[in-house]
Amino acid sequence: MPTPTASSETLAAQLLTQSPQPVLHLGRDGAVQYANAAAEQLLKQLDESGAGREMLLGLADPAVGPAPAEITLAGRVFLLTAVPAPVGRTLYLTDITAQHHTRRQLDEERQFLETVLYLLPTGVAIFDAQQRFRYVNPAAIRNDAIRAWVIGKNNFEYCAYRNHPMQMAEQRRQQFERARETRAEVSWEETIDSPSGPRHWLRLYWPVFHADGSLRMVVGSSADITDRYRAEQEVQRARQAAEAAVRARETFLANMSHEIRTPMNGVLGMAGLLARTELSARQLDYLNVIRHSGNHLLSVLNDVLDVAKITSGKLELEHAAFDLGALVHLASQAQAFRAAEKSLAFHLELPDPAAPLLVLGDSHRLQQVLLNLVSNALKFTSQGRVTLLLERRAETEAAVTVHFRVTDTGIGVPAAKQELIFGSFAQAYADTTRNFGGTGLGLTISSSLVEQLGGHLVVGSVPDEGSTFAFTLTFPKAAPDELPMARLDSADSPAHQVRGWRVLLVEDHDVNRQLAQLVLEHYGVLVDAAENGTRALALFARHDYDIILMDIQMPDLSGLDVTAAMRQSPEAWRARTPIIALTANAIRADNEKYLAAGMDDYLAKPFEEAELLRKMCALYRGPQPAAPQFELSELLDMAHGSSTFVARILNSFLASTPAVLQQLQSAAAANDWPAAAAAVHKLKPTLKLLHVAELLAAVRILEMSPASLPDRTRAAEQLIDALPRLLNALRQWLKEHHAA
Repeated sequence: MPTPTASSETLAAQLLTQSPQPVLHLGRDGAVQYANAAAEQLLKQLDESGAGREMLLGLADPAVGPAPAEITLAGRVFLLTAVPAPVGRTLYLTDITAQHHTRRQLDEERQFLETVLYLLPTGVAIFDAQQRFRYVNPAAIRNDAIRAWVIGKNNFEYCAYRNHPMQMAEQRRQQFERARETRAEVSWEETIDSPSGPRHWLRLYWPVFHADGSLRMVVGSSADITDRYRAEQEVQRARQAAEAAVRARETFLANMSHEIRTPMNGVLGMAGLLARTELSARQLDYLNVIRHSGNHLLSVLNDVLDVAKITSGKLELEHAAFDLGALVHLASQAQAFRAAEKSLAFHLELPDPAAPLLVLGDSHRLQQVLLNLVSNALKFTSQGRVTLLLERRAETEAAVTVHFRVTDTGIGVPAAKQELIFGSFAQAYADTTRNFGGTGLGLTISSSLVEQLGGHLVVGSVPDEGSTFAFTLTFPKAAPDELPMARLDSADSPAHQVRGWRVLLVEDHDVNRQLAQLVLEHYGVLVDAAENGTRALALFARHDYDIILMDIQMPDLSGLDVTAAMRQSPEAWRARTPIIALTANAIRADNEKYLAAGMDDYLAKPFEEAELLRKMCALYRGPQPAAPQFELSELLDMAHGSSTFVARILNSFLASTPAVLQQLQSAAAANDWPAAAAAVHKLKPTLKLLHVAELLAAVRILEMSPASLPDRTRAAEQLIDALPRLLNALRQWLKEHHAA
């Protein structure tokens, strides 16, 4: 080792002197033999504070033992290095006060976080990049020994130790890898068997990455969701029970509607037919009582069904154009006659009867509300007047706001009962039903309908003075061309249009079948009646019909089954025959089911004759297109007068063509045009022999390679539509010319 020179010793002395850290040498007796400026400053501070100097100087004695690594002097923390010397010790002090405070703060924060994690009710586990446990809190593993044991283990080792299935460990591994790959939180649910039953856990993995993008750790958490899971199950069971109750109610209402409407259709229908006959005055009175009582029972049934649809949220509103002023005027006409019968004044106040007020909305439901309110007013008014008012409140280019008000001078409603009258089956007075009749559903329905139309029905009343019911609605405006067209020519009315039609009536109820047949025959309709689905299909196969009237509930095949079979007819024209459901169910969901099954419209029993005729005319397609023209001269020449030969050729064509037609339909549906060409090629010789020019042209298009897709599609549709009519025409020719 080189000998220190004077210059190096001087440099060392300068460095010690200039060091910001205290350096001092103590003799055995504790005397300070050397102290740099920082040490002298420290000793001065110790002398001023009166504490710490003796402890520092006492470190000079080797008998004291090794010097502590850290020492606190004058409020500062130093890192102490004591270097033994031949006489005494040299003390090097490094001020680490700032680092000490930082470390203590970090320790406090770590202790705080560890306390939080330890006491957290949610399970927390930290995993390293190799999926080994680094930390687990008591909420994740309650047993202290297992919690200590698991550190450094992976999920496979832990699941094996706890006798959990290995599928659970594998799932956790997959979720870990998914969190790593997606660099996002992943969650899943686990079920673990326990002595108290299965426990359900929600698990989450959140990946944490280094700055370089490598995985640092994954934070896992778990929550016991057993109570939530059980609550959800209870909610699900309650929902299922509620849905089952709704279905049971709907089934009951549908059955009740069917059982009441079916005989009521017969009663009211036969009463209508009876009214066309010659009756005495007394008989006519009896008949009017029957019709009035039947219509009243029907209105009660409709009210019950409306309330059921409203409470189940299944009442849907239409959105069609109508004249608001005309609707209010029409609704008031029938009520004006009732007012006259009771010697009451009836006033209708419209903003401007000459100016149409065209709007979009549900005219049927609005009319139902107005009829209910005016009917109530007339019912509870014995003298005075009833007023129906329509007032335009506001208007823009797109919408109009109108106010409706019905006022009477009747018995009134006490203030305490004005809210109660809107409840189902509620009446203001206990003897209301006995004195005035009714079910107590009218205002319930009206209030709910007004709410759905966008308004609020309010009442103001004074007992013995009268009542006022009012509501305000806003409607979008409608253009005149949006109104439905009305038939004005009586010669073109439905009653004249249906004359000469052929209708298939499918109805298992004897009275209703007889009734519908009599009604239709009254208008000159030829009716084929079928009492069940099997008979209906047999008639459908033999005859062409303009309209089919289909009952729904029948003993062998339902109306839906029969409709499905008819829609599968290989003859396109026949398969598209319009079908109207005649149903005793008045529930909208059922009606939508009928349309989805292939029916074209529906009509609830008991039906009005005019409504039935209107629906029939709306669906009428016109006469069936004529069969393709054919010529048998070449075939007759070839037969040399042998009718047997002609019959054999035609019967062979009649027998083989349906299979070819089926092949063509399948090929066209799949856009398999080579298969379509191969199928129709089998028909070509006979079509040429019969000189069916229009169908031969279609065959040539399908056989042409360069034919376009639209041309091929039209040719296939033409053959599919016309071939059945050609076959029928050939059968008819054979029937007329070859009876043997």
